Amino acid sequence: MIILITLFISIFTSMVSAQTWRYGSLHQHTGYSTHAGYDGSLLATGDNCVPFDLEGHTYGYDVAELKEDAEDLDLDWLAFSDHSYCLTSSEFNTVKTDCQNAQDSSFSCLWGEELSVNEDVSDIEIMCSDPLYGGPATGSAHIGAYGISSFISQNPTDVYCPNTPGAQSGVNSINNAGGISVINHPVAYLLDFIEFIDFEGIDQISGETGIEIWNGEWGGMSDDNAAYYEWLNEMLQEGEKVYALGGTDSHEEPTIVNYNLVGVDSLTHSDLEEGLNLGRSSVSNNGYVRIKAKTNTQPDWTEMGGELDANTNEVLTLRVRHNVENTCTLKVRRSEIGSYIEFYNEFNIPPGLD
Repeated sequence: MIILITLFISIFTSMVSAQTWRYGSLHQHTGYSTHAGYDGSLLATGDNCVPFDLEGHTYGYDVAELKEDAEDLDLDWLAFSDHSYCLTSSEFNTVKTDCQNAQDSSFSCLWGEELSVNEDVSDIEIMCSDPLYGGPATGSAHIGAYGISSFISQNPTDVYCPNTPGAQSGVNSINNAGGISVINHPVAYLLDFIEFIDFEGIDQISGETGIEIWNGEWGGMSDDNAAYYEWLNEMLQEGEKVYALGGTDSHEEPTIVNYNLVGVDSLTHSDLEEGLNLGRSSVSNNGYVRIKAKTNTQPDWTEMGGELDANTNEVLTLRVRHNVENTCTLKVRRSEIGSYIEFYNEFNIPPGLD
């Protein structure tokens, strides 16, 4: 089982009050991202994602059905992200309304979309060379957009490879709308060797909230190891405050192949969005690990999510809480940002609560 926790000498943490930590799933699609549509009917038209070749998923579910399935898995929240080439503004608002109606004391959700963008660098993908999928865009990439109040469109509207928006423009539109912008499956392949829905220009953009270092099953179509090291060795070393997130990318029922644990004051849409925006989260498939940290010169502990200054001559102390099903290894990495030189310690975490 895998759990990813990485800390630097300049740790991204923040002060938090008494909070609860809630399990949930990012990158969940509804029926709008399938051929049968939101109503689940192949006979009805108007709400299905066409052409079918764009997705290849036949049936999906509506928000109420996905909530029921999520609760069966003991998930407290879902974040919806249907493809922008499958959605209209009206359909986006349907998911938003259904999400608002689904919220109660034991469940919350975020509405959003998976925005397709034109790469800002030359990245000729095999899909984009086919007029069926849009072309002749330089390449296509996907950005998760959560917590936005209204639909962000692509142009053309119903093709896999749009001409607009560009990648940086897409991130800016999400951020300007008060949303959470996540670089989805940045390193992905079709048949293990054809670049497909990757994010070739990831080092040419800035301002994104997070990067999806874990997409679906670990090591599936997405090269999650490569995505993880992109975050660890490039973004953090360059001083970018970008959070590591996971996403199931499920077009059917919710799954717990990975999940995100988020610290919230209450289980509401606004608090869930705030927790993700501030990085109070970890991604796992093996329970959870939570970390607090402080130096010998600081009186208070800080949680995951903001910034903690630590000099090389200070003692950095970590307080680790965990509840894991299987033994795992916690690797604590230490580095001076920009040096690309790392030191690390490993600790075995036994099963159970501590």
